[in-house]
Amino acid sequence: MSLFRWEDIDHRLVSLKQMNLAEEMRHQIRADKWRIQFESHGDLNRESLVLKMEQDRADEWARRAYEIYCEVWHTQGHAKSADFVRAVGARVVTRLVRARTEKVSREFTRFARGRFPFVLRDAKLNGFRLNMLRLESRWRRRLEIEAKECEHAERRERLASTRVSQSAIPPTETPQEHTLSEKRSPQKKPSLGPKKQDLSQYLDSAKLTQRQHDCMSLHFEYGLRLTEIANRLGIDRKTVEEHLALANAKLEKQTARGRHEKNFAKKKPGGLDM
Repeated sequence: MSLFRWEDIDHRLVSLKQMNLAEEMRHQIRADKWRIQFESHGDLNRESLVLKMEQDRADEWARRAYEIYCEVWHTQGHAKSADFVRAVGARVVTRLVRARTEKVSREFTRFARGRFPFVLRDAKLNGFRLNMLRLESRWRRRLEIEAKECEHAERRERLASTRVSQSAIPPTETPQEHTLSEKRSPQKKPSLGPKKQDLSQYLDSAKLTQRQHDCMSLHFEYGLRLTEIANRLGIDRKTVEEHLALANAKLEKQTARGRHEKNFAKKKPGGLDM
């Protein structure tokens, strides 16, 4: 979800709607004052009723002002977010309640001058201000609750989108599965090509094991390096070195036996060349 910016709101549209709301609320407040004065003529508690009415109308004014911002934001194609709720609460609702508190307090002070003892005037005025502070606090809690709910909704939406994106990705093989798949379908080994020299007569008669024979043939007949031999046979380099050393020892033993037999044949009677 994109970040909320206060300047992204269509404030021109909001201002037009707020002007209509202000005219409607002032008309209702004047009508309420006339009604209270008519119904409580001669009642000393009449001013307290007027202050209570002002508090209720301020609450309604704040609610409808907040709804205007939500409607305009929705009209622009956006969804409410926690940042949006907190911004409107701080910039609109709180300021409106405070502005109504100051305006009503000034009007009541002017009206009560010379009509009420200052003690009674201050008591009524302080009571009204305290009630407006409570109203502001209730609005702050209400909007913070809504902001928290928006945060949880955004978190659920992110988790849902993450699950969808993960389900769209094909599963990958684990290292173990990758090894097993390679064993099931081994790669074709590259061709060795022709021999560089033929040592079959020596290797075949030396009684080498199959692995010793393979290592000797790949190294001396085909000219492969030890690392290449290890990769081709699927063993490590050290094992290749061991096979070569054992094979070489057998070849040297075979060569020594051949020389001994040849010398022995020369010493036998009739064995000398004439």
